[in-house]
Amino acid sequence: MPTFACDIPPAEIIDPLKIDDIVSSKNYRSGEWWSEAKHKLFNEPEVKKFFVPIDCSYWNLHLITVVEAGTVIPEHSHTEPVLRYILDGSLELNDIEYKAGDWIIVPANFAYRIQTKDGYKILSQYFDKCEECSWATLSKMPLNKIMS
Repeated sequence: MPTFACDIPPAEIIDPLKIDDIVSSKNYRSGEWWSEAKHKLFNEPEVKKFFVPIDCSYWNLHLITVVEAGTVIPEHSHTEPVLRYILDGSLELNDIEYKAGDWIIVPANFAYRIQTKDGYKILSQYFDKCEECSWATLSKMPLNKIMS
C-alpha cells in the first residue's frame, strides 16, 4: 500500500479489492474526507494538495471517456473493481448523482447503471486484463437515450 502523508489512518485507505459496495467521495467518511486528506508535506499557501484516499496500485490502464447528453448505459458489471473520477459534467449511477470532482469505486461483480442528462467526461481506471474492456464486448453494449 502506498504511503499517504495525511490525517487519514493507513487502515482506512480504501483497498478496491476488499470492498463489496460502492464507495464514493459522497459516502466515504460521510463525505467529509477532504479535511483529513490534505497533504501534510506540501504547505504552499497558493496551492493546496489532497490525497484521494484510494490504494490505486491495482489499476494500470487509464481511460478518458466522453459521454453525450441523454445517454443511458444499461445495467452491467465488471469482474474487477472500477474507479471513475468525474472531470466534467454529471451522471447518475444507480440513481445517485455525481458531478465534476466526485470519484466512485464500483466493486467487482457489482451491477450498476449510468445515465446522464447533460453528458460527462470521466477518467476511468481499470486493470489492463479487464475482460469487459475489450473492444468486442464494449462495442456490443446496447446504449439507450433518456426518454423525455
